[in-house]
Amino acid sequence: MIYSASIPHETGIKIKKMILKYGLDGILEGTESCYFNKEESRIEKVRIMKEHVASEGNCSPLSWDEDCYDFDKFCVMEDEQSDMKGFARELGLDFDIINRGGGFYECVPAGHSKATAIEEVIRHYGVDLSDTYVFGDSTNDLSMFEYAKNCILMGHHSVELEPYATFYTKNVEDDGVAYAMKKLGLV
Repeated sequence: MIYSASIPHETGIKIKKMILKYGLDGILEGTESCYFNKEESRIEKVRIMKEHVASEGNCSPLSWDEDCYDFDKFCVMEDEQSDMKGFARELGLDFDIINRGGGFYECVPAGHSKATAIEEVIRHYGVDLSDTYVFGDSTNDLSMFEYAKNCILMGHHSVELEPYATFYTKNVEDDGVAYAMKKLGLV
C-alpha cells in the first residue's frame, strides 16, 4: 500500500453516534472491510447497498456498536426524517462532504482526496503528471479530474466532471476502461 489515511479511532466513534443522532444511515469503509449498522435501515438505499456489498464478500460481521476497528471514509444517506445540514455543521471542516446526488453523501477526511492519492502514487513511481490518466464517473472523482491532465469520462457520468474531460468513453459495464485504453494507445 502506497497511501492510506484512517480516521482517528475516537473520532470514528463520535461519527457513528452523529450519523444516528441526525437520522442518517450509511456505510463505514476501511482498508479491511465495510461496516454497516446491525439494525435494519429504514433507508432503502442503505439496505440495497448492504445487500450488494455483502454479495461481493466485503461486508464485515462487525457492527457500528463494536469499537474494535477503524475506517478511512464513510458514506451517509438521508431520507425525509434526516437532518443532513445539522450533521454537516457538527462534522465541521475536518471532512469534505461530496454530494453524490439522491440523498447520498461521501465523507472523506479533509486533505485526503483522490487527487492526494494520485500525487503520492506518481511521486512514489516517479511518473510525470502528464503521463497519468484518470477514469471517473461521479462527483467523488472531481478532485482527481481537477488535478490530472488526462481525464477519461465514463459513459454514465455526473455532469460536474464534463469541463475537465479530455476523452469520453463507454459505460463501465460496456468495458469503457479497456475501450479508452486501446483508443488512447495505452495498451
